[in-house]
Amino acid sequence: MGRNLLYTVLMLLILVASAAAGTARRDLSHANDFIILFPVELIAVLAGGVAAGRYLAGRRDRASGGVGVGLYLVVVGAAVGTVFPIWLPSDNTILGSAVLAGLLTGVGTGLTLAGGAGLGGRPRPGMAAACVAGGVLAFLAVTAGGMVYPLAQLRLPVVVAALVTIGVLPLVWRWRQLVVLPLAVAVAGAVVTVAALVARGPGDWASASTSIKLYSFPIVLLALVVSLIILNSSRPVRRPQPPRRMARSCDNNMRGATMETEQELRLHDPASATYDDLADVLINQAAGLDPAVWDDLVDRLAAYDVTYLGGGRAGAGGPPQYRGPADVDLARLIRELARAPEPRLRDALIALLLRHPDAAPTVRAALVATATDDPARASLTARLLVAAALQRRHRWALRQQLPGYRLIDVTDLVGRLDLPAPETEDGRALLWAAQGLVAGRHPWVDYVDGWEDVARHVLRELAGGGSYTLFVAAE
Repeated sequence: MGRNLLYTVLMLLILVASAAAGTARRDLSHANDFIILFPVELIAVLAGGVAAGRYLAGRRDRASGGVGVGLYLVVVGAAVGTVFPIWLPSDNTILGSAVLAGLLTGVGTGLTLAGGAGLGGRPRPGMAAACVAGGVLAFLAVTAGGMVYPLAQLRLPVVVAALVTIGVLPLVWRWRQLVVLPLAVAVAGAVVTVAALVARGPGDWASASTSIKLYSFPIVLLALVVSLIILNSSRPVRRPQPPRRMARSCDNNMRGATMETEQELRLHDPASATYDDLADVLINQAAGLDPAVWDDLVDRLAAYDVTYLGGGRAGAGGPPQYRGPADVDLARLIRELARAPEPRLRDALIALLLRHPDAAPTVRAALVATATDDPARASLTARLLVAAALQRRHRWALRQQLPGYRLIDVTDLVGRLDLPAPETEDGRALLWAAQGLVAGRHPWVDYVDGWEDVARHVLRELAGGGSYTLFVAAE
């Protein structure tokens, strides 16, 4: 609420400053005293676009906000590139407004493409180049439409805005639950911004104007604030917790079964099957998990140094049931983790692979032995890929704690599934691609944060342990 209030106050101040500049009068010889604002606003738009693109590349859970910001800037750019040639058809100052309109539209087009790619959840190595290329093409078209008189008659800014909007409509419709709020904010912001532009009139650029000319600098500032509001409206839905009547708070020495995210695989591959969706996981929680099954799996994981899950004999204060890896059938443990009805148990396979990457061949053997229509095959594949990505994310810390640490090779899997290599962006690209694979009907859930939480648990264990707050399913 505080942030939104700050944004509202900033918008009001910008609108007041724009109105004051429009009503004040100065001698014509001093009307261009603020010409320095023109290059500043061009640099600001370009730098803001680069920063927003990098932000979306690292936070694809905000992709819906990227689409909203992109379409908003496209509309504002189209308005700037259309009204000034109409108001000032023979004034050379519209050459500057054409460049500003082109930058706004180009940045907006690039962010729209980047947001659309994030909603798709499958980043590719060439996607960034495609977004930049789309933005450059939009910039050239809109700028030329404002500078070249015959092209100005075609209203190219409006054409480009229409093409971008129509092109993104199928994606918007598919993910309408995600984008409806950012788009609503974008529409409201576009109405306010265009109204401010029209209210200021041609005097902000006209050579003969005696008002204080700011060269649409307030419009650029307004666009920045509105863009932040749109991004703020696209906050990802928090990870679901079990119903309050089914949960209790606990620390690290109690039986834990946090239902943080629905991390089930929906591999878009003909050889794989879909797994449970979020509703199925909630049903499993309501039905309850057999404490004996939980305790046995936790004890066997502890034999492989995965001890962040509560429960088991150690949690009850008794002697360990398994003294070490020699007492545990690793292949059986992997199969049972893949089929476990609780998501934290399935994700414990990631922790097992992080602590013991030499278990990866056993996971591959389980993959080969699992039928292609068995959901466990999809679960094994996903967690093997995530473990490989997290290794690259935290390889320095892992190698510090585990000398001779080896990285898992998943070159064949990412090639077959057309996913980024685990080295791309230090594993982030593969993690986000995996999120796209598991999202199903719930793309707003932050799966990557859940997987990173597993890595944090492992690193804390390696560093000496810690205390955590969990929610547990009722027995």
